[in-house]
Amino acid sequence: MITPAQLLEAYAAGEREFTLVDLRRANLSGANLSGANLHRANLAGANLTGANLTGANLRRSILIETNLTQANLSQADLRRASLNCATLRGTNLELSNLSWATLTEADLQQANLTKANLQRADLVKALLQGAILAEADLISANLTGANLSQVDLSTAKLQATELAGTNMQEAILPPGGIPKPVVTVIEL
Repeated sequence: MITPAQLLEAYAAGEREFTLVDLRRANLSGANLSGANLHRANLAGANLTGANLTGANLRRSILIETNLTQANLSQADLRRASLNCATLRGTNLELSNLSWATLTEADLQQANLTKANLQRADLVKALLQGAILAEADLISANLTGANLSQVDLSTAKLQATELAGTNMQEAILPPGGIPKPVVTVIEL
């Protein structure tokens, strides 16, 4: 098992390969891990406040209850990552790939999700007040019970997005409103 100090030392020496690393509850606040390969890493409960994870590979990583407040995750690969109950307040997720990620009850208030890929992401009961979703791809995402108050959805892709019980108070909707779900009937 690697310690946070060993990880940062290896990174400073040029190492970028940290697949399957176990850093549960580690304190990596302010760390620079830009471009690191943290595929399938276990960072549950870790403190990554203000960390630089630009372009990092966090695919299938466990980030449950992880604190990523004000972190930079722009262009990061978070496909199928588990971010349930994670804190991502003010986090930069611009151009990141969160397709199929689970963000149930995650706190994404004031997060920048500009052009982020959230296709089929699970955002049930997520807090997104004041988040930036300009040109975000939310196709087939599940936002059941999420809080989207004061969010500009005017340029977001919302086809087949589940929005049952969603709070959209003061939200800016796309021209023409929310697209109706498409139902395909197959006759046997």
